[in-house]
Amino acid sequence: MTGYRNNALRLVLLMLAMCCAGELQAFKPARTQQHDVFSPNRKFVLDVNPASKVQRVYASEDRSKELWSFTQEIWQETFYVADNGESVAVVYWCFCTVEQAGPAVRIVAKNGTRFSYSTAQLCRVPYTTKQVIGPIGDFWRRWLHRSWQDGSDLVLSTVDGHEYRFSLATGRITGHRRVDPMSMDDGYVAWQNTKLVLALVVTAGCTCALWFFFRRRIRRHRRDLSTEPHV
Repeated sequence: MTGYRNNALRLVLLMLAMCCAGELQAFKPARTQQHDVFSPNRKFVLDVNPASKVQRVYASEDRSKELWSFTQEIWQETFYVADNGESVAVVYWCFCTVEQAGPAVRIVAKNGTRFSYSTAQLCRVPYTTKQVIGPIGDFWRRWLHRSWQDGSDLVLSTVDGHEYRFSLATGRITGHRRVDPMSMDDGYVAWQNTKLVLALVVTAGCTCALWFFFRRRIRRHRRDLSTEPHV
C-alpha cells in the first residue's frame, strides 16, 4: 500500500513541477544574433556583433573599411543609424529594475557619446510586471512602449504616455508631447490566474483519478489474498 501511495505522490509532484516550469519559461527573450542595421537611405550600415563589445559602422558599398566604431555590450538593445552615418542611437531594453538607474537612450558618434538618458529621466511611472507581461521578479519595471526612426530623428514613447524626439545629429531632445499611455494587458494577468486555477484543477483531478485507481488495486489485491487457499 505504501508503494502505491508513494507512486501517486511522485506523479502529482511531477505534474506540479511541469506546470511551474512552464510558468518560469513563459517569458524568455531571444538572445540577439549578429545582424546589420542600415541607415534609412541604405548608404551606411552598422554591424551589430554580440560576440564583440566593438560595434562597427561601414559604408554599405564598401564593407572592407571601417568608418568608425564604438563600445557596446549587446543584450536587447535596438540601434538606429543616421543618414549621414556619423551617429548611432542605442535604445536599451524596454525593461529596467525598480531603481531605474540604468540607461535608456544613448547617442554615440565617432568622437564618443553625445548624450545619454536614464530610464528615470524619460519615464516617471513605469509599469510593474503585475500590470504587463515581463521578466520574473517584482523588481522589474517596463519603461519603453516603442521606438522608431523618423528621418534624422529618433522617436520613442514611454509606457506612461510621453513621446520624445531626439536629434541623431546632436543627441539632444528636440521635441516632447503627451500621448496615450501603453495599454495594460489586463487579460494577461487574468490568463495567468486562469492558468494557475486550471493547473490546480487538473492536478486535483489527476490526484483523484490516481487515488481511485490505486485504491481499486489495493482492494483487488486484498480480495485475492483473502480468497487464496490456506495451506
